[in-house]
Amino acid sequence: MAGTLLSLEGKVALITAFLAAGIQGLTIVDLSSSALSELHSSLPEAEQERVITVVANVASEDDTIHYVAKTVEAFGQLDISVQSFLGLKHSAKAMLASPSGGKGCSIVLVASQLGLDGAPLITPYVASKFAVRGMVASASQELGEFGIRVNCIAPGPVETPLAGKPEEIAQGILFLGSPASSLSTGTTLKMDAGWSRNEPPPFVVRPGDTPFRTAERYWKRATDLSGAFDANRIVWDEDGAGTDGRTRGVWRSEKSGRQVVCWKVRLGDLGATGMGQSRWKGKAKEEEEDYGIVVTAVPGLVFLPSILPPTLQRSLTRESLRHSKLPNLTSLSAHYDLPPEGLWAAWEAGRGDEIVPRNDIGKEQPGMPRQRVDFDPVTNENWKDVMGRGEALLKQFAETAKKVVVPVVEGGLDKGVSVDTLLSRIRWTNVGWHYDWASKSYAYERGQVPVPPLIYECCSAAVATIPWDLVFDPEESVPEEERVWKNWAKDYKAEAGVINFVRLVFSRSRVVDIG
Repeated sequence: MAGTLLSLEGKVALITAFLAAGIQGLTIVDLSSSALSELHSSLPEAEQERVITVVANVASEDDTIHYVAKTVEAFGQLDISVQSFLGLKHSAKAMLASPSGGKGCSIVLVASQLGLDGAPLITPYVASKFAVRGMVASASQELGEFGIRVNCIAPGPVETPLAGKPEEIAQGILFLGSPASSLSTGTTLKMDAGWSRNEPPPFVVRPGDTPFRTAERYWKRATDLSGAFDANRIVWDEDGAGTDGRTRGVWRSEKSGRQVVCWKVRLGDLGATGMGQSRWKGKAKEEEEDYGIVVTAVPGLVFLPSILPPTLQRSLTRESLRHSKLPNLTSLSAHYDLPPEGLWAAWEAGRGDEIVPRNDIGKEQPGMPRQRVDFDPVTNENWKDVMGRGEALLKQFAETAKKVVVPVVEGGLDKGVSVDTLLSRIRWTNVGWHYDWASKSYAYERGQVPVPPLIYECCSAAVATIPWDLVFDPEESVPEEERVWKNWAKDYKAEAGVINFVRLVFSRSRVVDIG
C-alpha cells in the first residue's frame, strides 16, 4: 500500500491504526493548519516521514484535486482513500491512472448507523447518510470491473462502552481498506454493538413542532422515566481518578440499554467563594469533595449534584419567590393583576385569602399563538450577525397578529383567584433579561432587571469552581488563544435566567428538565 488519503475527522485513532498496519505513506487533510501541524509533530519522529499533511476543504473540488495530486506526487500512487463524495470521485481517477489500473485499490466512505435505521428530528442529517450508502452502492458497481472496491462504514455513538471507542471504529475502516476485506464491495459495515436495536425512537413528531417541543410533550406524558438521565445511575470506575484528576463513569438507560460516558471532575473550594461548606452549615467538607459531572453526549454540559447545602437551597427558594414580582415577569403575569409586592410577600403578610383579579377578561389583545421559529444557534462566530433578529420577528408578529378578545365565561375563576391558590400555580419567573417565548429571543427593549443577589453569587461561584479545561479540552489540544473559557472564573456575570418552581404534588414526569 503506497499511499493512503484520509481526513483529520478520523482522529488520531485512525491515523495510528494505519501506521501500525505498516502503511508506506499517509496523507492527512484538514481545514486547520495548526491542527495538522500539531498532529504531525505529535507522531514519533520515525513515522513523521511517512505522513504528509495538506490544508484543504474537502467540500471544494479544486482542493480535492490538489490533495489527491499531492498524495500521488509524494508516494507514487494512491491505494486506499477514506473520503467524502468529491474525494471518491477524484481518488477513483487517480487509482485508475496508476500502473495497476486500480486493481487492489479501496475507497471507504463514512456514514452513520442513522443512515441505516433513521431517527426523528434530524431528517436532513439522516438523509445525507442514506445518500452516502447510495453512492457506495453505485460507485462499487461502476468501479468493480477495474478492481477498485468501494465500501462504507456506519458507526454508532462512540466513546460509550456499548458502542465502542474511536480506535475500534478505526479498525473497521482499516479492515475495509485492506486486502483482508477483498471480497467486500458495495457493502455497509455497521459498527454500533447493537445500540440501534436497543434504542427505538421514543418521540412522536408532530408537523411544525420544534425538537424542544416534541421532547417536552413526551416527557410531560411519560410514565416511565427509566430513559431519563439520572446521576444516581452512573457507575464510576473503581480505579478512581486518573492522572488528569478525572474519574470515568458510565450512565446506562434502564429502558433501552443506551450508555453514555461521563466524567467526574473535582470542583474548586466552594468555601473560598463564600458559598460552600465553610460558610453554610449542614454539609461536611471532610465527607467528600464537591464534584461536577461532565456529560459527553452534550458538549459543555456540566451537572452539579447537590453542591449547595440545604440551608442555602432554602434561602435560594425564598429569594426566588420574593423576586417573583414586577419588573420580573412570571407565568401568571399575563393573566392576573398580581400584587405589586409579589404573591409571596402578600402571603407572608397574612393576605392569603385576598382575591387577585384577572387582567385579560374582555380585553382586546393581539393574538400571538405559539409559532415555530427556526433560528440558527448563537455561536462565538455569529453572535454579532444575529443581534436584533428577535426584535424584527416581534415586529412582524405585531403587524400580522389578529386581534382577539378573551371571552367572559361564567364562573368564579374568571373573576379572580386567591393569593394562596395562585402562589401554588407559579410555574416560572424570569430574572435578568426577559426571554420572549414567542420569538425565541430576549426582549431587550424591556431593559435588564438585576439578577437577585444570592442567585447571582451562587452562579458566579459555581462557574468559578468548575475546571473548564477538563470539560472542553482534557487532551490539552486547543491553542491557548482559542481557550475562550480561561477567563470565565473572573469575567462571568449572571445576566438572565428562568427559575422553575416544582410543587410536591407534581408527578415525577413533570419535573424532568428539558435542555
